[in-house]
Amino acid sequence: ELEAKEPDAKVILFVQWEDLKKKVAGALTEFGVEHTVLQGGVWARQQAIERFQCGKAGEGGKLMLLSLQDSASGTNLTAASHVVLFHPVVASSHEAAVACEMQAIGRALRAGQERTVKIWRFVVVGTAEQKVTEEHQKDLWARFRLEKATRGAKEPSDSSPR
Repeated sequence: ELEAKEPDAKVILFVQWEDLKKKVAGALTEFGVEHTVLQGGVWARQQAIERFQCGKAGEGGKLMLLSLQDSASGTNLTAASHVVLFHPVVASSHEAAVACEMQAIGRALRAGQERTVKIWRFVVVGTAEQKVTEEHQKDLWARFRLEKATRGAKEPSDSSPR
């Protein structure tokens, strides 16, 4: 559906764990979803980032799959107009989880980003995960509003169902 509405859209899909990243990559491959995975040594990672930032259809440049567990912090992925958080981040505290999610979203919301960035989440309604996601999201928007007020940062678009 996204490809039909926004053929040039680029998506960053975040998962927390390497094992889950492998399973998601397998599912994307099985269903023919073109993607690139940020993994390997410095050279392989740099090539994956360049494919994503500059690549076209057929070059793996539409969707980048990243693991929050091992992806280099500070990576600039401003080609993305969509960020997908596959699940709520699990961390030692609520604050640490929200900070990790904010850092993930921040990969696309960098200086030079000219697009509106939409944030998506997969949530199973009526579960504990839904409550955790809602709490994370509430704190994320509060932090983005504070950052916007103090630094002029662009606020992402909330694409989560209400």
